[in-house]
Amino acid sequence: MTLTTRAQIKSEILDHLEQLRESPYPEDLLNELADSNTPIYYSDIISEWQEMPSEFNDCGRELGVSGEPQIMNLMQDDLAIYYQQQFLEIWEEVKSETAI
Repeated sequence: MTLTTRAQIKSEILDHLEQLRESPYPEDLLNELADSNTPIYYSDIISEWQEMPSEFNDCGRELGVSGEPQIMNLMQDDLAIYYQQQFLEIWEEVKSETAI
């Protein structure tokens, strides 16, 4: 599996544009969309994590995972943060393009 591209993310945002416009908290829907793009299977997590920009490595540790965190959970957290940021950035672009 490969990372979801910016074009794919923008397409998802445009597919949900009506909901995002009407929502008092569009960030909640954007987080749901980001979560749905975060892989759950180990092979997909590894594949996408390797493609993810390195500045997102170990972001999962900042979430304050308690106990003995497993590497797959940390990698998945990194990917979730990456996708959340991508969806928020592209949402800002869409807002400026569509004058929301």
